[in-house]
Amino acid sequence: MLSMNTHSKKNKKSNLSLLSILLARCPSCRVGKMLKGGFSIRSRCSQCDYNFYPESGFYVGAIVVGFLLSAISIIPPMIIMKVLDVDINLLIIIPFIEFFFVGTFLMFYCRIIWLHIHYQMSNRLDGN
Repeated sequence: MLSMNTHSKKNKKSNLSLLSILLARCPSCRVGKMLKGGFSIRSRCSQCDYNFYPESGFYVGAIVVGFLLSAISIIPPMIIMKVLDVDINLLIIIPFIEFFFVGTFLMFYCRIIWLHIHYQMSNRLDGN
């Protein structure tokens, strides 16, 4: 009976993690806001003082992942437009527009996801 309660609490914590990513909350306490203004991340959590910049160049990997996801999201519409024989001007312009909107969103949220993954992995390595 005790193991079932522990299992359900663990699942609830995992669901809260997804919600905390979408709401850009601290990966440690899941209460403090990560954002300062529009697209900048605070240096520390206002609730638990968790460091959002654990080391210099920490978010470089997130930027690479965000760029790759942006490129992958642009390729399928390009193939569909090419098959439908869309005008070449649209084939050139639409990826730039899509990358501007989708790419900005993905590259921003990849930093939040990157920090949450780092937190989860470091907790597992520490045995928590």
